[in-house]
Amino acid sequence: MGKGNRSRTLHATEIIENSAPKKSADKSTTITWIIVALVALLIAASILLNAANTNGWVLKSKVAVKSNNFKVTGTMLSYFVYAYYQQYYYSYASYFGITTGTALDQQYYDEDNDITWFDYFANALSSQLAQSLSLCEEAKARGITLDSTETSNIDSQIDEIKSAAKTNGYTTSTYLSLMFGNGVTESDVRTAMEISTLASKCYNELYDEEKAKLTESDVQGYFEANPSKFLSADTLQYTFKATMTTADAEATEAETAQYTADKENMLAKANALKAAATSEDAFKQWILDDLTNADSAKALFDTNFATASSVIAEENLPSDEVKTEALTKILDYIKASAVNPDTSAPDWGNAVYSSAFNAVCSNMYSSIITSTYNTLAVDDVTYEEPNAETASDTAKFLFAAERAVGDVEVITAEGETESTYTVIFVTKTAAADDTPTRSVAHILLTGAVYGYDDEETQDPASTAAQTKASEVLNEYLDTDRTLDDFLAIGEKYTEDSSVEYDDVVEGDMATEFNDWLFSSERYEGNVDIIKTDYGYHVMYYIGEGVATWYAQARTSLTSEKMTEMYDTLAEKYNVTINDKVVKTVE
Repeated sequence: MGKGNRSRTLHATEIIENSAPKKSADKSTTITWIIVALVALLIAASILLNAANTNGWVLKSKVAVKSNNFKVTGTMLSYFVYAYYQQYYYSYASYFGITTGTALDQQYYDEDNDITWFDYFANALSSQLAQSLSLCEEAKARGITLDSTETSNIDSQIDEIKSAAKTNGYTTSTYLSLMFGNGVTESDVRTAMEISTLASKCYNELYDEEKAKLTESDVQGYFEANPSKFLSADTLQYTFKATMTTADAEATEAETAQYTADKENMLAKANALKAAATSEDAFKQWILDDLTNADSAKALFDTNFATASSVIAEENLPSDEVKTEALTKILDYIKASAVNPDTSAPDWGNAVYSSAFNAVCSNMYSSIITSTYNTLAVDDVTYEEPNAETASDTAKFLFAAERAVGDVEVITAEGETESTYTVIFVTKTAAADDTPTRSVAHILLTGAVYGYDDEETQDPASTAAQTKASEVLNEYLDTDRTLDDFLAIGEKYTEDSSVEYDDVVEGDMATEFNDWLFSSERYEGNVDIIKTDYGYHVMYYIGEGVATWYAQARTSLTSEKMTEMYDTLAEKYNVTINDKVVKTVE
């Protein structure tokens, strides 16, 4: 497998590993591992018939994964593979080298070893399904079952699949075979959804138990033992690059001499920036001055003008004097915009060539300000042990014990055909994120329960859901307005898996949810109604929680303990994977 494929599939593995049942502040109506119905509706037209190219039927009698009381048949595994692909991979298929118009079993993940993408997904998911069966067994032992809301949600998803089949002119059985593989039936899909939902429900209970067992000492110890997971530094960085240009396979003496001169020039510029970088503003100003110096700016202007001037008749082209004046205006505008983005663009005063100058101005602004000047900040640089044998030069500088804000260094990487000189200015030394998390309670109301505005689009944030949200908020306002009052009402109405979410890390929730929760206007007991893609939320702000690093360390440690638990559960409940059956599912 080539290097490109390796990088893509390594990322693919990370996605699959990160999609197993897990505790999360989910905003969906049901926390399930694989939810496919809505996705299938969205992409049915483009992926339909892909699964029809699979080879042969997989009989239900073939069991791919089993435990004492549960099993995943070959047809169920086929459903999981295509459902997983549609939900997690379809939008990024080209990134992984997957063609959406061709069945997965006709495309190679590793052609040298005759492994198709279907094989890859089937093998990877069988391991995850083994974990799901372990959780289902534990759920059975604990008496955990699906409640009416969860079974109703599965019913709704099945109904949506049936509706999609009808819309596309197929029977349900034919549609399922086309979408998920020959032989996949409604019973397979329902059982698969039940397994996913039950596994997730049990996972949440076990997760909460493991989390509750952790002491502050446990979390602190984990944090200290895993600095690369929680420490990061912020920097400003700019790279000067010299590249060997050769006309033939081997460089001439003149080309080699030019490369040597270019390296010396780039290193000199890097050192000049290092000397000038006495502050963040000074660092940025030096870059801006360098990008707008006479030679660089003139070359950029001429390149853009040559293209933009095609809209002007030759006899109307501006004089060199006018072009020089235009360049001055553009540079003044760019420099002023670096300080004030609302700076007005130049007024050219000549309708004949103003469109050309506008285009040149816009392109130069984008090249200098948007693409370069505004991208100097490189934040959240992950911690590396600076004293490790494999430590990079960047790590040795940036994470040294004596490092301080304002320190600056040139990191050199010279090669036979390309050399880089990166100037790094420290704006924040390696530290954990002390930002306080925030806790919130919410009640989710959706069109799925209260009625859609449009049955075709089925937008969860319907008018009826909004009306119900207002009614629920008013019901709360008629109480003593305590958190307990809100939680009690939330348990009556919410369509989410939880009403209360403690220690939420900024960025973990849907955008609108996150923006409301982390607004500076929040105060304890603050209530409101917000709209997200998931529906309408009646919100209750509880207050600040633990530091972000602590919440992240606690989550990571709990997740690791859950992973360790899988082996114990698998042995306890005799969970096995039949590799021969997995290989026959195509």
